[in-house]
Amino acid sequence: MKNLRPILKLSSLAIAMLLCMASLTAQTTHIVDDDIGVDNGPSPFATITAAIAAATDGDIIDITGGADNIHTEQGITVDKSLTIRGQGQSTTIVQAHPTEGMATDRVFSINQGLLTVAFEDFTVRHGVSGSGEAFLSSLLVQLCHSPE
Repeated sequence: MKNLRPILKLSSLAIAMLLCMASLTAQTTHIVDDDIGVDNGPSPFATITAAIAAATDGDIIDITGGADNIHTEQGITVDKSLTIRGQGQSTTIVQAHPTEGMATDRVFSINQGLLTVAFEDFTVRHGVSGSGEAFLSSLLVQLCHSPE
């Protein structure tokens, strides 16, 4: 029995590591399609806000933009560690308002805290004029184009 103790300890450690790794890689992709989505059910969602509400840390919000590839929504608050991605910066556009200069809020606000938010492969435009037209936060944005 004395010889089995190190083996049992290693086995317990290996199982614990596997469980931890499994929980780190478990992510759900939430689709946002404003043409067919609804905000009171499962994915696809009509709004990014509804997809964020349904998400947990580590999930992916995948924006299609519908048939026209444009998604219009302002005041989106991100309060979880997420990846928010489009189909390509020249393909998916997220805008606060269809007309430049008419928005009453910026597109995204990132809550303070220990969040990791990745924005990938979409263009952000038409946020409220002034400081931080597209985003309110101190963050690093990669693979994202804001023409403002």
